[in-house]
Amino acid sequence: MPLKQAYGPTLLQLLAPRWRAMSRAGRLLALAALAALIALLALLALRFAPPVYSRSGAVPFSFSYKGLYQAAPERGWLVSVVREREGGLEDSFSVRSLRLPPYEGSVTAELPLYAAGYERSLARHFGASFRPDGEGVPEIKAVDVYAGYQVFYSAKVDGRLLYGRDVMLLPGESGVRDGVIIRMLSAPASAPWLTSPMLVGSEGILEGVLGSFAFG
Repeated sequence: MPLKQAYGPTLLQLLAPRWRAMSRAGRLLALAALAALIALLALLALRFAPPVYSRSGAVPFSFSYKGLYQAAPERGWLVSVVREREGGLEDSFSVRSLRLPPYEGSVTAELPLYAAGYERSLARHFGASFRPDGEGVPEIKAVDVYAGYQVFYSAKVDGRLLYGRDVMLLPGESGVRDGVIIRMLSAPASAPWLTSPMLVGSEGILEGVLGSFAFG
């Protein structure tokens, strides 16, 4: 689009006389300097951009995890990113595969049934310290297009009380069986605002990680 005269001259118009007056060597030097500047800006962008985890396969997904670092996941889990302080876990975000058994009807009706058995598996995993604290459909703007269900709980790991929120998420609603389970754990001792497991991932560092999660 033509630029209105009131907003001119443009930078290119100002530089054009100098560019035409430059020698071939000068032009090559200017282009090299410009390329170096672009490369530097790209490196700075990569340096300060949040790290991203991406996985392909039957159910590809990705998420960014600023402020956390990758750690060895527990057996059966695909990936885990954590934040620790003085050897104690403060926050973690882990993902594993989910495959629903064959079902009829809507996946939104199947997920609560599946969650009942899943909660029993949580009790076996965490032991006597496990305390269920509710369940329901997740209200997450970034994943509203997916089918999901979640359970809330508290448990002790290595003597440290953690609040947990496990989200079962599938990329669709019509007969889909394959998805993921996202486990978020946070220590209430390090977050005064965290007064209930239902607040895990709704504020703090895990909110951004969950909000960045996407299938595909």
